[in-house]
Amino acid sequence: MSEKMKAITHALKIIDNSMGDRDLLWIFAYKKDGIFIGADTDRPVLEYVGDEIVKVNHLEDCRCAELKHRVEELEEAIPYLRDYLTTLRILNKETGE
Repeated sequence: MSEKMKAITHALKIIDNSMGDRDLLWIFAYKKDGIFIGADTDRPVLEYVGDEIVKVNHLEDCRCAELKHRVEELEEAIPYLRDYLTTLRILNKETGE
């Protein structure tokens, strides 16, 4: 992973008013001295009058939520895996393997 990608810590939903039309965008950003900096521009996210941060998603939080979901899926699979392994043991005893 590049150093720049490692620096990205947030996904932001913003209103970009740089052209006066208040575009709604998702961007990647990082914090420097407490200010959000756009990963693609390396400039402050809030640069123009009317710019606004609508939603902040910390990427570490997203990774943790995804990991938690995967762990829950695996936990749900445990009974099926136990049944499968039990069936294999029975078959192996019957065939002598």
